[in-house]
Amino acid sequence: MVAACLKRLRERGDLPYVGLIGSKTKWATFRHRLEERGFRRQELAQVTCPIGVPGIAGKQPEVIAVAVAAQLLQAGLP
Repeated sequence: MVAACLKRLRERGDLPYVGLIGSKTKWATFRHRLEERGFRRQELAQVTCPIGVPGIAGKQPEVIAVAVAAQLLQAGLP
């Protein structure tokens, strides 16, 4: 799914936010795989991982949803 979003960004540039639930370690693994598939570092830098406002530690779906909503509001996104 992240690869599809990055391809869309490459082609259309119409995604203001691409985020991935996970840790920095998980993102490092994903990033490495995406680099092997030909995505450039500049493209990968557009992915937010982990998603949500930093410092919120809860892992319950509702906590993640609020943290992500807050992050989107901070970024000026609807």
